[in-house]
Amino acid sequence: MNSTQAWIELSAFDKVQLTREFQLPAGAVIVQLGGYAGGWTTAMWCRYHPRVMHVFEPVPKFYRELQKNVAACQGVSTYPFGLLDEDIRAAMSDEEDGSSVFVASSRTVVARFCDVHRVFKELSLHHVDLVYMNIEGSEFRVLPRLQDQGWLPQLGQVLIQYHKYHPEATRARAEITQRLLATHELVWGYDWIWELWRLRASCGPTQYLNCHEFIPSYTPPAPAAEKAEAPYTPPAPAAEKAEAPS
Repeated sequence: MNSTQAWIELSAFDKVQLTREFQLPAGAVIVQLGGYAGGWTTAMWCRYHPRVMHVFEPVPKFYRELQKNVAACQGVSTYPFGLLDEDIRAAMSDEEDGSSVFVASSRTVVARFCDVHRVFKELSLHHVDLVYMNIEGSEFRVLPRLQDQGWLPQLGQVLIQYHKYHPEATRARAEITQRLLATHELVWGYDWIWELWRLRASCGPTQYLNCHEFIPSYTPPAPAAEKAEAPYTPPAPAAEKAEAPS
């Protein structure tokens, strides 16, 4: 059985529980990229009572719901912007929990994004016990930025949902995976659904699920056949003016 089929056979309850069960210390620090309406946020707060949670949500209507739903959660800080590899305002598809800068849609919303490296530095995140990342394709820009700036050894656990919206998703995911393996171990993974990575220095017994099928491999093409890939820049509305980062 491959990991995708294994996920399909899980009950709805088990699927939810899997993304909410972690080995966390008392007074944990959690960073959530993609807060949506706050369901995961409140569940984690009730279960683990973290000392600090930083939650980022760029879509204005979801951010308002998030604020309302976590108002009673002490230690939870919310931010009305998303994280990327640069400071930018960009058009996103307005597709409820699937809203993305990588998906074309007749319904769009302008959202603000800030450089993940700068934000982590400004928040003095010397160690993060858990990073949750469900950002509809932007993981392909955030994870390399964190890797390039040396943040991975500061991230105890990383829960990632990859999306195929990005034009080079398969290649990019394979490259990110190979770099993650230098510092982290895969605890469990369901192909293109969810993965949990844990920093090697703090690993207990790992529970691999078909990892020989799950971990992608990538062999770069020969130089003669390789084509330069133009960087992706999300379109900005013509009337929108750039806003200085706060």
